[in-house]
Amino acid sequence: MKNRDLINGPFIVRSLLGIWGLILAGFFAAAVVARFKQPIELEWMSGAVLEHIARIRDGKPLYVEPTETFVPFLYPPLYYALVAAVSKFIAIPVAARIVSIVATLVALLCTAKATKDLGASRFWVVFAPLLYLASYRYCGTWFDLERADNLLMAMVLGALVLLAPKRGLGLNILGAILAGGAFFAKQPGLVIGASLVATSALLGDRSGNRWRRGLVLVGVAVATFAIPYALLNRASDGWFTYYCVTMPRSHGIYWKLYTTFLVIDLSTAFFLTIGTIGTLTLVVPTALNALKNKGTIGRNRERILFAAALGAAFVTSALSRFHVGGYINVLLFWVGFAVVASCALMSRLERLLERRKVPVILHIVLLLVPFYQLLKWTADPSEAMPTHQRVVDQQIVQARIRELEKDGDVVVHGRGGITKNPHFHIAALMDVLRAGKPVPKSLQDAIEQRRYAAYVIDEFGELSLEAIVGHRSELWALVNRYYFVAERFDDREPPPMVGWIAHPSWVYRPRAVPLTGATDAELEARLRIEMGLAESRMRVRQAGGSFQDRWQSYEVEAESTYQTKVVKRIAP
Repeated sequence: MKNRDLINGPFIVRSLLGIWGLILAGFFAAAVVARFKQPIELEWMSGAVLEHIARIRDGKPLYVEPTETFVPFLYPPLYYALVAAVSKFIAIPVAARIVSIVATLVALLCTAKATKDLGASRFWVVFAPLLYLASYRYCGTWFDLERADNLLMAMVLGALVLLAPKRGLGLNILGAILAGGAFFAKQPGLVIGASLVATSALLGDRSGNRWRRGLVLVGVAVATFAIPYALLNRASDGWFTYYCVTMPRSHGIYWKLYTTFLVIDLSTAFFLTIGTIGTLTLVVPTALNALKNKGTIGRNRERILFAAALGAAFVTSALSRFHVGGYINVLLFWVGFAVVASCALMSRLERLLERRKVPVILHIVLLLVPFYQLLKWTADPSEAMPTHQRVVDQQIVQARIRELEKDGDVVVHGRGGITKNPHFHIAALMDVLRAGKPVPKSLQDAIEQRRYAAYVIDEFGELSLEAIVGHRSELWALVNRYYFVAERFDDREPPPMVGWIAHPSWVYRPRAVPLTGATDAELEARLRIEMGLAESRMRVRQAGGSFQDRWQSYEVEAESTYQTKVVKRIAP
């Protein structure tokens, strides 16, 4: 490089890009360290995920009939199994974080390698993993959570790299294994993995060997998927299919959410959107032409393979986002491939500008697009870091649960691992009810027999589930007939940092006399009164006052208020 080039505009902007990318990577590293230092539940399902891992470690079956003590999530078991293996040497919470972080690091390396395979310059090869890390907040700060998404990305990006036609059959087979097994990390892996294997098989290798190689790769991928699937389904008496296939299908598509993805999500990641559209626009015609004229594939094999995976990842993220309950973590499926597409496209455009000797200002404008993307994704890193107050809050909640457990068994259905005895997580039960099954008989019996000393919920929508199942669920009436609202936790306590803004809030206690004959309207009237009285007691506590925990008298007060303020008012 000539000395005068050191002060030119493109070099300066490219340097700023690299520096800012390193800063955002530093933000990610700082957040990861801070989360390790403050070991709290970051996301409302994290505690229950750890309980799934503990079941595998302890040799208990995972996919079983729903009961009051355990309802599996609708995810395949690979992440749980890997963490369970690591947890033989370290604690489960630490093992879960480590597996996620290692998977993220593997995905980073794969983005760099895939960008290089597409012919990008050295700068854009290095910048690709920095851009991936910069999306940390955009993807919901998911890269180090106790969830399977990062493992999935490591597997499908690894499959992309290993299935490249220029690599030997041995590495291709390893890639087919990763692609075929990606489903067992998370269901979207089936779509992305299938697109990779099918396209790789059709393209053949550099020597034109297609059919033999294609049959081998497809056979390996199908076996990697089908054999474990059959074994899991047989071992679970069909419950594996129910949880991992039937229940996800029952989620359905909420088409009104298309604006969320197509307008908000894509515009927020505009650089990746441009890279995706540009890559597909350039490669799809080449791929179609190659199908007509087999001899024109040439050096385009890697580009065609990548475009197939990029398209599949984009569709997968879109449909996952359209699902009821689709959170921003599902954008990760697309982001991993879009990062590669955008960096490879930028390298290609830079070369084009240099060849045609266009004005430097156009080159600078081009580089300002990814720079502005980094600026748009820049946020205060402390937002992803737990504070000491959050640790205190979790300790307060746990201490209050321990107080409640002095009277007997307690259910906290929005948190896992917080009670002495394990119980179902409401997110898992929601999926069971949405798939058409009733409330588990053991849970129904426990509520009707008032075996729980307390039943703690986050919000009343988790009982009614109208937004999920389309009507008021039987769980709402079941709980309100046999339990009443006795307490409201301090509403100043913050929700989890990631995902659904759930927090243990309302404490149900057993009714002295069940309201077995009450109508839904009567139950709702009582519920509103109980809520109001519980909240008023909370406000008194917040003001410095106190109440003795005589919850039996709270029911008497609520019933008296109902009789005098409601029944007498509407009596003829």
